[in-house]
Amino acid sequence: DGTPVHLTIPVPNPWVPLRILGLGKRPNDRVDADVFLLTDKKPALLPGPRAELALKHDAAASSDPEFIQDVLANGPEGVQVLLAPISPELADLVTADHLRTIMQELQRTYDFIVVDTASHLAELNLEAIELATRVIVVTALNIPAIKDTKLTLKVLESLNVEPDRILLTLNRSDAHSEFNKEAVENNLRFPIALQISHDPKAVSTSVNRGAPFVSANPEAEISRSIRELVSQLVPLETQSATAVAAGAGDRKRNRLFGFKG
Repeated sequence: DGTPVHLTIPVPNPWVPLRILGLGKRPNDRVDADVFLLTDKKPALLPGPRAELALKHDAAASSDPEFIQDVLANGPEGVQVLLAPISPELADLVTADHLRTIMQELQRTYDFIVVDTASHLAELNLEAIELATRVIVVTALNIPAIKDTKLTLKVLESLNVEPDRILLTLNRSDAHSEFNKEAVENNLRFPIALQISHDPKAVSTSVNRGAPFVSANPEAEISRSIRELVSQLVPLETQSATAVAAGAGDRKRNRLFGFKG
């Protein structure tokens, strides 16, 4: 709409900002932008003012493996993360088609993809649910959370998401709460597969230090809960088979990807 946008992205590929600006545009649409390269290396080519030298937007750029690798952030323990857009304006440019294309490309590179969706069931979240092998529904021991969970389960049922794909998880489980697991199950009429203990100190320390509590404090009850969650998502025999295959050099994709939405 002509609104100036300033993007500073420290990546090797100088055309990443133009690709981001091109999200939501048709393949032959022109993207006008001034590119400032903060480097002492001379670029191989800068487009001139003539139309034939202008950069062209490619709708397939978002599925380009090199492009995706350029924008990934390195997280702890070898996890790579595709972060959410930095502003609502940029988020509005991301469509369900973009998400589907990116997910399909990531499946060729990674063994496991974790999508952290927002709590509301918008189009992108519904697309992620449709593509997911398992859907983790997180609830808590309070009335608003239980009410929202009941609505979510009804929506998933209407979308024909099979119950065995849904893993209902009770977060911040506390023995001193007014509710317990059985009461929540009776209300939701859906089994709770896992309880994650309430440990605000471990979680707060983990967030502030940027270190997963599972590795920093592996013996904590909350860490054991997360390991149990992983074992339900990926059975131990599958984990062992993947590790053996990777060790033998038969698999290239033995990596974890986190999609922060």
